[in-house]
Amino acid sequence: MPSSSPRPAASAASTRRAAPYGTPTARPAGAVTWDDFLACVTAPSPAGLNRQVARDAGQLAVVEAAPGESLFIIAGPGTGKTTALALRILKLVFVDGLDPAAVLATTFTKKAATELRSRVLGWGDTLRRALLARYAADAAAAERLRTLDLNRVVTGTLDSIAEQVLTLYRAPGSQPPIVLEDFVARAVLQRALWHAQRHKNPDLLAYAQHLHVQSRMLARDVVSFRLWTVGTHPGAAVLCDAVASYEAQLADSLTVDFAGLEQQFLEAIRDGRAREFTDTLRVILVDEYQDTNLLQEQIYLALGAAAAARGGAITIVGDDDQSLYRFRGATVELFVDFPDRLRRACGVRPRTVALSNNYRSTPAIVQFFGGFADADPDYSPARVPSKPALAAARGGTFTAYPCWACSGLTSARWPGISPRSLRRCSAGAASGSGVGRTPSPSCATRSPAASAIAPSSAVRPRRCRAAAIRASPSSCGSTSCRAPHQSRW
Repeated sequence: MPSSSPRPAASAASTRRAAPYGTPTARPAGAVTWDDFLACVTAPSPAGLNRQVARDAGQLAVVEAAPGESLFIIAGPGTGKTTALALRILKLVFVDGLDPAAVLATTFTKKAATELRSRVLGWGDTLRRALLARYAADAAAAERLRTLDLNRVVTGTLDSIAEQVLTLYRAPGSQPPIVLEDFVARAVLQRALWHAQRHKNPDLLAYAQHLHVQSRMLARDVVSFRLWTVGTHPGAAVLCDAVASYEAQLADSLTVDFAGLEQQFLEAIRDGRAREFTDTLRVILVDEYQDTNLLQEQIYLALGAAAAARGGAITIVGDDDQSLYRFRGATVELFVDFPDRLRRACGVRPRTVALSNNYRSTPAIVQFFGGFADADPDYSPARVPSKPALAAARGGTFTAYPCWACSGLTSARWPGISPRSLRRCSAGAASGSGVGRTPSPSCATRSPAASAIAPSSAVRPRRCRAAAIRASPSSCGSTSCRAPHQSRW
């Protein structure tokens, strides 16, 4: 049994959240309770993680969700999505008793994948020590905590996971995939275009101009070139010949590009060659889903279906306001329409969770970001319906700048954004004008670091906007101004 240290009694809700299979009293052998896990997460360092997820309803909903519940997470910038994902993984292992190898977490970049894995391993070790102190008298729990190997959690980019799976589960006598870097693959494609002077073919040039974005998607998505040639444009046949030549060169050199790697991974999942891998999965977590293309979506849905067949689930995280990779075939609609697409593909209806508390930026930046995103009415249809606005939740002391009054911000310069809604320093407030006239020591836009910078003759003075308008050499309250009238510079 757990140690006798005082702990609050488990409520009915917390007991239900801790039960992984829908049975209120069920607790896997060797697993810990939700209350003990949450207490260690919120405890101050070094005894705990000092992560107050219970104060954020969105983060708490992500972490406490049962293994069999799929989630559609809308996470704005700075809302702690990596924290929520890492703690969800650890909760699945410590509380729900999942084998670490049953959890797959993938994200878009190597840096983000490394950060997620670092948190899982680092925080997991801290939680292990804290929970061992609580469960020293419970032999089964203590033994599981001591032998738990969090390195078995599968993390990485989709391409790295695909390469690893195709290497480990390849057929006897076959070679592992050799993946070409993008710049090498582009060089091979250029060689295919140059062959037989295809790049000078007027039909191909005209057809390329006609395709626009679709021409870029050819290299990133599943396209039947046999069907693509069906049409009246003569450039389509030339393009398909070039692509066929490109694929033949890759096959001759026993190499693949990243799109080919993902295609092979999808085929291995569908035809059962990767069954030894997919049979172990219970929970799939995908970050930065707004940058997913159609081929990658099919992989995630296939993995989600495999997990759901064994009582598992898929969780995706993204933000429609941060979709940056349309030039690589990414389609933000795949994120916006994910609940319906998952239901049609897997028969699963995910629960929507919004992370809307920004802990990174100052209130002025958060407010400006929200106003800027809402300023274009034509942009709204591309966003998730009923998406909550981003709220400033940053704590502690900070310098909020620039003051709109001192910087000369006007509605004419920023259509759709009202300067009155942004932070205004006491100098601007006292002047009653668009530009502050009297420098105020209490102006929140003054940065302590700026006053410590020594004057430098190497800095070329610039005419201050405030001085230009008010013709006063002492009117500016902006710390970024390098005009001569600021004596502290």
